[in-house]
Amino acid sequence: MLNLLLNGGQLVGVGLLLLAVSLILLDHLENILILLTEGLWRHAPRRQNRHDFPSLELPRCGGAPRQNKMTYLRQLIRSTKAQVVFLSETHNSLISSDDISHNFHMVNSFVVPAQHTSGGLWIMWTNEMPLTIVSSSTNYILAYGVHKPSGIMFNLLCIYGDPTHNSSSVVWREAKNFVINSSHRPTFCMGDLNDILYANEKFGLSSVNNARISSFRHHVREIGLLDLAYRGPAYTWTNRRKGKDFVMQRLDRCLANIEWRNHFPNTAVYHLPLIYSDHAPILALLSPSTNRSRYYFKFEKWWLNESDFQGMAQTHWSHSGNVPFCVKLSNLSSGIKKWSKKKKPLQYQMVETEQKLLAIQASPNRHMLIDQELSLSIAYDSILQNLSDFYKQRAKKHWIEEGDRNTAFFQHAVQKRKHKNQISSLMINDNFIRDQKEISNCFVSFFVNLFSSSRYE
Repeated sequence: MLNLLLNGGQLVGVGLLLLAVSLILLDHLENILILLTEGLWRHAPRRQNRHDFPSLELPRCGGAPRQNKMTYLRQLIRSTKAQVVFLSETHNSLISSDDISHNFHMVNSFVVPAQHTSGGLWIMWTNEMPLTIVSSSTNYILAYGVHKPSGIMFNLLCIYGDPTHNSSSVVWREAKNFVINSSHRPTFCMGDLNDILYANEKFGLSSVNNARISSFRHHVREIGLLDLAYRGPAYTWTNRRKGKDFVMQRLDRCLANIEWRNHFPNTAVYHLPLIYSDHAPILALLSPSTNRSRYYFKFEKWWLNESDFQGMAQTHWSHSGNVPFCVKLSNLSSGIKKWSKKKKPLQYQMVETEQKLLAIQASPNRHMLIDQELSLSIAYDSILQNLSDFYKQRAKKHWIEEGDRNTAFFQHAVQKRKHKNQISSLMINDNFIRDQKEISNCFVSFFVNLFSSSRYE
């Protein structure tokens, strides 16, 4: 599971980003607070040098190469300029905190090693969002954080719910004791909680466990947490099976107390496309804002991967005729510029593919669209590889140390943020309504009926 928490309004993967279960919480688009990923990592047999990326493998998902999942994670962290990153279910017991900090270019980190082949938690942060780890276990990391722009200290609960539910009460009791000791502070909770709050947060033939739902509600309310509304697909996890065995649930979420809502009233949560894991990333923005960067023409290595590039280049080169080399080169350059303008930017291609994935994953007929979802995931993988080539060309621009500009997806997500008091969804007769026009009609109908004269005759 992947969760990202951002400090600012500029977001690209982490503010509070939940991937696999990932979550992003932003205050500025440039500043990220937490990134959490579950079920993505498995340690390879060979130990790497401290100055190399750790030899980590990811479980296969949709046929995508494991190294591309690693690239995807680094892309999220880099593009969002994450300030805090939290990952769960790392399946790694050997990598050190120094390895993690070095490989992901973070200042500090903390590791809860995996027990044999299960569990494992990582949390990383920068000087812009300093954390103090208070306690930890195989299922949680509890910390104090400081929101530097405002100077506000807050409680951070990074939770990986016990999948067996044997120690759920113990986990939430520890979280409760931690919050009670600093109840005056804003509290933010994020992670793969492995529980649902409502019966309609599960899709599938198997029935829900009402006793477990009731217990989870009790723990959440006892700590004084409120579920943060979201935009995007209703479910954050799927078993990726077909037919009658297909199951989806909203296992990953963001919770916060009243103090948090008072200090960060614009916090917005987005469920991102589920691509490389059976959990979806979740983005939480504190105060979203957009900041588009100016585009300068450069020859891009990824153009060589385009099917029509070679033919286009050969045509312009040969049509120049018997002219000096510099003239032919100039003609080729002009042709490439015209050709490139017809190509959609990689970030736009990612947004377009993510939107299609979101549409499928939000569809009530998703179980019938598995093949289309797989095809889009493969296409996304190809775009991600092109984007990786794009950034490698800019290594001398110090993007590794300083992070990269915002991706179009998160700019788009920020632009869609509404006023803090906007009602993004209604639940009527166990059905969620998210269309703004339908929500308005529901309110109008309710009050027209409430105040109609026939009710008092």
